[in-house]
Amino acid sequence: MGEFVLGTAQLGLPAYGQVNTIGRPESAVAVQLIRTAIRHGVDCLDTARAYEQAEKVVGEAIKPFGDRIEIVTKLSPLSDLPEEATSGQVCAAVDASVFRSCRELGMASLPVLLLHRWSHRTSHRGAVWQRLQELKNEGVIGRLGASVYSPEEAKAALNDESIQHLQIPFNLLDHRWAAAGIDRLGVQRADVVIHARSVLLQGILAAKPEFWPKVAGVDASDIVERLDALSRKLGRASRADLCLAFTRAQSWIHGLVVGVESAAQLADLLQLFQRQPLNAAEQEMVRREFPSAPETLLNPALWPVK
Repeated sequence: MGEFVLGTAQLGLPAYGQVNTIGRPESAVAVQLIRTAIRHGVDCLDTARAYEQAEKVVGEAIKPFGDRIEIVTKLSPLSDLPEEATSGQVCAAVDASVFRSCRELGMASLPVLLLHRWSHRTSHRGAVWQRLQELKNEGVIGRLGASVYSPEEAKAALNDESIQHLQIPFNLLDHRWAAAGIDRLGVQRADVVIHARSVLLQGILAAKPEFWPKVAGVDASDIVERLDALSRKLGRASRADLCLAFTRAQSWIHGLVVGVESAAQLADLLQLFQRQPLNAAEQEMVRREFPSAPETLLNPALWPVK
């Protein structure tokens, strides 16, 4: 059953998320949000080198808790590293990202490090992954994995024995994963921890229709109305509750990465994670009511600019 993994993109980037009207909290506020989550039982935080201030905020927040909090971070996207870079340049870029993460987080080693881009598993003639494996063998990295964006990438990752952690975008409108057999592969790879992000699809699944992107063929008002109706029918507290309960019911998903910008949002999430996930019959009702949405809605990178 998937449990609460606190995402920190909102705590590091200036204005992350389609429905974020608050912006990035002050660092002291962000630290307190993280500490409050930990005191209420959250024991895993998700961050990334690309989330600007996030790793530094996380590092400050976890100081009172020793090493009992698992940190999942991600390699830099390496956007400035050309494919033709030499092996020495690749190693330098990887090391710079890894050791900057260690410094910001205040850790001598990284418990879990993910590729931010699956392409880096084989890019640069395999040099990125080779260097990460070397750092893992040296004890600088505990477990290696990848953040992926499609079922095809997830399948490749789950067929790779060196992958130990996987993060995927998943929500109750997105049935591509089951269609591609990722759920079955995930069960077969019991050694791989799988986390789901985009459970609320950058917040829009819990927001009013006017916050939704204008995507051709998608009637936001109709979807919101039907989600509300099903939430009431199933006795859920809200659309957010329905979305979380559906994803938490997927036994092959071990954690849900959800971010917050305020204490009120955090308090609401902590309560919703205390509720029961959907049962099998209720999950089937969701699937019947909501066939898989188009990728133009499921992938925020394809949304029109606001």
